[in-house]
Amino acid sequence: MLREQGSAIRNTLDSVLSLSNQKAYPVWESVNSFALIKAAEAGLGITILPENLLLDSLLHKKLRLIELDGIDMENKMLAILHKDKNITQPLKIILDNISNVL
Repeated sequence: MLREQGSAIRNTLDSVLSLSNQKAYPVWESVNSFALIKAAEAGLGITILPENLLLDSLLHKKLRLIELDGIDMENKMLAILHKDKNITQPLKIILDNISNVL
């Protein structure tokens, strides 16, 4: 069970797999990470998602984390602003909150 093709999470996984001439053939694709988490909790299969999305499920032992030896998947996210954009206090708060989540 994977995110849909074109999502950042799926693109990262597909890139890692392609390095070893592999391809994912999911039985279910979803645009909703939460739906994939709930499906995995219900025992419908496995999913590959960022660990920070799974913290609650892992904490409550609804899911188990499986480390993949030698595989490091990471999505870098950037906030891009126009060079002349004034960073207002509300915008600074939003950017700080995003940085704290990631």
